[in-house]
Amino acid sequence: MDNAASLQQQEARPTCVKCGSPLYQRTLVIISAECWKCRAPMKVAVLGVGRLLHPEDFFEDELAAAREHGVVLKAQFSRTQDREYLGNTCPSCGVLTGNSCLVSGCSLSV
Repeated sequence: MDNAASLQQQEARPTCVKCGSPLYQRTLVIISAECWKCRAPMKVAVLGVGRLLHPEDFFEDELAAAREHGVVLKAQFSRTQDREYLGNTCPSCGVLTGNSCLVSGCSLSV
């Protein structure tokens, strides 16, 4: 095998077993932040996979890794989304830092 073919193999992403499409690498990102409500320090977890994924889309091992790094994740009701989902939660006041807050930035201080 020549060097070009070898390099191509190394750069090739894994593919979906069902459709054969390339899979994105999932990168867990944990951010040290302040709660938007009480300003207490908290950790917030998101996944980068070509786009932003929130805790409700994490796999079990990703949830475990986030929790091991101090992220509090709880299922809570969001009035903004009018549904319950797993989200980043302030360990001090228990408020949900919802998906819409993470996307818009809210008053989340990092």
